[in-house]
This record gives sequence, structure tokens and C-alpha cells, in this order.
Amino acid sequence: MDTDKNKLCEICHKHPAEKIVVQYINGVKKKYSVCSQCALLIGIDEQLQKDKISLETKYELTHTCSFCNWTLKDILDTGLLGCPYCFIEFEDEIRTIIEHFHNVKTPGTHDESSIETRLMVLNTQLNKAIAEERFEDAAKIRDMIKKIKEF
Repeated sequence: MDTDKNKLCEICHKHPAEKIVVQYINGVKKKYSVCSQCALLIGIDEQLQKDKISLETKYELTHTCSFCNWTLKDILDTGLLGCPYCFIEFEDEIRTIIEHFHNVKTPGTHDESSIETRLMVLNTQLNKAIAEERFEDAAKIRDMIKKIKEF
């Protein structure tokens, strides 16, 4: 690892940076030094991009939510649900994404899709926490989402 031992994480600015994250946005390479906790938080894994492509191939992307008219493609592109009913409408697809995310073991380089996928998972968890009136959990999840978006 070639991070400076005294360098702090560029996301949380609290913990020592232990990993280097390489992000490609529109063909531009950016490097960030992050701590292990934030590396897990943003869901670093090249495999997530492959899984997104697999999902796009496997599922009907033009199927729409009967309440808000969002498609699975909209959800995959933004990492957000259009409305609470999207979870019901796209339950199988969302479960596939979540199940994969929790099986991720190897951090590596990533692109925007891994962050989008992590945001989608967190937004689903946030909606569930709010629906179950677990407001302290919801606040923590909201803060994690904010940190990822700032990154």
C-alpha cells in the first residue's frame, strides 16, 4: 500500500487512509485515499458493474412501476427508487442486487455503478427504516448516503 501513514481518509477525514480507490468518470481517472470503513461504505467492487450489465440483460428494463412509472433502467441508472411502490414492483430484481452486494468480498477499483448500487441499497434500507419508524437507524443511513454523495 502506498498511502502515507499520516494521511486521513478523504471521505470521513477521521480515520487513517488505508486504501487507494481509483474512480473512472467519463474516462477520467481519479484516485482517492480512503479508510477501510469508507471503502466498505461505498461498496468498492468491479464485479458490481458486471452484475449491472447482467441485470440489464436478464430483466425487462422497460417494465414500469404502476404508481410512478419508473423503469428498472431508471432505478439502475440513478441508484434510487422512484417511489416506495418500486420496491414491490421490482422486488425480485432489487433482491438480486442486494444479495450480491452482501456477498461482495474483494474490494478493487470501481466506477460510478458501484456507488449507484450502494446508494440504491442504502435508500432501500432508509425507506424500510422510516416505514418501521426506526428513526435513529434512518438518520444513520441518511448520513451514510450524504457522505457517499459528497464523495
